[in-house]
Parts: sequence; C-alpha cells; structure tokens
Amino acid sequence: MAIFLHIGFPKTATTSLQLAFREHVADLKAADVCYPLIDDDFKQRYLRLYDQKRQNLTEASTGDLKKSMQLMMELIQEANCSDVVLSCEELTNFMMMQYNQKNLEVMRDALRKIDDDVRIVAYVRNPSDFYLSILQEKIKRYAGVLEPETFHTNFAKTIRLYETVFETKAIVREFHPSKLIKRDIVADFLSATGLTRVDISKWEPIVSNESISPEVLCALDLARREMGGSKTSELSFAFQESEMFWRKMGRISREVGTPSKPVLFRHVHDTIMALNADDIKLLKERYGISFAEGKCVEGQSAVPKKHQISAIENLMKVDKQLAIYIWSVFSVRAIREIFTLRKKVRRLRASEEK
Repeated sequence: MAIFLHIGFPKTATTSLQLAFREHVADLKAADVCYPLIDDDFKQRYLRLYDQKRQNLTEASTGDLKKSMQLMMELIQEANCSDVVLSCEELTNFMMMQYNQKNLEVMRDALRKIDDDVRIVAYVRNPSDFYLSILQEKIKRYAGVLEPETFHTNFAKTIRLYETVFETKAIVREFHPSKLIKRDIVADFLSATGLTRVDISKWEPIVSNESISPEVLCALDLARREMGGSKTSELSFAFQESEMFWRKMGRISREVGTPSKPVLFRHVHDTIMALNADDIKLLKERYGISFAEGKCVEGQSAVPKKHQISAIENLMKVDKQLAIYIWSVFSVRAIREIFTLRKKVRRLRASEEK
C-alpha cells in the first residue's frame, strides 16, 4: 500500500480535486483507493494542525488531532484498499503555516504507522498567476494588497523540506490547463500518481473557485478600510461576513454586465517573475517544470496615488467608476436590509404586546 499525500499548493484547483474525490469516494474504493472522510471533511483539514502557525506541538495542542488521526486510521483499515489519497492544501499555505521541520516529522511518523510508503504530491503554477490568485484570496479577507516586490513563492524550498522529512522525491506537476492531462486536474492527478485504474469517464467536471473582477477587488478593499485623515485602519469582519461581502459584490458586478477578469500589468508580472527566478530555475532543474507564460497586459496606472481609491489600481486596469458603483449599490442594499429588519422587529414586538 502507498499513501499519496497531496500538499497543494493553494490556488492549484485543490478544492476541485477534493470535491471530486468526495463525490466519488465509492468509485475510488471500488478501484482499491481509499479517500478517508471524517465528518465529511473532504479537505482533511485536521492535517494542518501539525504545523499551523505554532512553534512546537504539545499534548494540549494535539488532542483533537490525535482523535482525527485515529479515526482516519480506522477508516483506512476498514476500507482495506491498496492505496490511500490524502489531500490538504493548508500544508503549503504560507499565510497560515510555519513549516516547522520537527512538527512535520511528527506527521510523518503518524502516517508511517499506517504505511511506510508515503509519497508527496504537489502542484505549482506560474509565480505571476499564483500571485494574482493569492492576491484575490487576500482581498476577500483583508484590506490592502500583497506587494509584488515582496512576493516569494518558495515552491522549491517548501517541497524540498517535505522531501527531506519524508525521505522521498516529490511528484511535482504544473497547474495550467495546457499542462494538465486532458486539461483536467483529476485526470492529471491520477496519471501522475499511477492511479489510472480509477474510471472517471462518467465524472462531471467540478470548478470550485471563481475569479473576481478588478472592480470588485477595489470595492472590497474600500469596504475593509476606514479613512481618517492621513491614516488608514482596517475594519475587521468575521469569515461569514467576508464571504457575504465578496459574493454579493460579485453578483452586483454580474448584474451590470460580464465582469472583466483581473490581468496584471506587464511591469508587475515581470517584477514577480524576476523576484522568483531562482525558484523557477530549481523547479526546472529538479522536476522539469517549464512554466507556461503568465498573462499580463501593457500599461500602468495613470492615476496619482493620492487620487487612487485602492492600491489595486497600481497592479491592473480598473474601471474606477464601476468599482464605486458596485460599492454604492452594495451599501444602499445593506441599508435597505437594515430598515426591512427593523420593520420586522417592530411588528414582532407589537404582536407580542397584544
């Protein structure tokens, strides 16, 4: 038996792959492949607890983790399959992980209790495209942009750490439609891992992530910031509030017309590619990865910084009027919802008084 540990990276269709495996877990088992699901956690998030912004694992910090790992082991033993697939992109999410080697060794030892043969699988993508996807995820949750001058992918370094800990050479593939088998992440993953005995001919393609227009990105940034004199402070929202913000703004954008997709200015693209040149070289030399060309357009912001509504304008072309319109419509609708709720509350109180 072999355990294929898929470590991401983020924004490489990992969720689409995981959703497909969850939907067809019975097909996988029929093909002698186990994809263990604990409480329908198709992302197997418990694995991230091995190294989630912590310095050292302790008995107190691993109680729930040990329970999950025990359940996972029982599911694998019950399935009695030849191979196991585990997938957790948080293991390479640099925004939440520390990559503590000692903690990864604890995870390695836990997995080896199931089987000694643990193989690492990772997907990487063009650094410029990767930056743009990570930027969109950040704007969904926080104010401000990721500065391209400071963006390091660290693909090769991270994979090398996993290889050192697990004493193996990773299976590394490029995430790009033109580089994937049948232009499909599931087909590519099964081919790369040698699990082609799984019949996916009747599986429907799953697309889980959607691109956000430059105008929505600007509107989201506005929603996150409170302007006061020369200072800018960030407004804090809960996760569900953040989800509501970007999804509702996305709908408003679609009501206006077909939203444009964000494309970086060429000078931003070139900055990121130059900054990650060593990483690109290492991936080429060790894994034969030759990245497809990242998308970019000529141009740069013609708006002085003091007149910009968001730093997004420095990165890509933005229809500022549309961005303000989206934010305005969202604000008006939110106010109307508040008044509607107030009316409902007053009616309920009036009925209770009677």
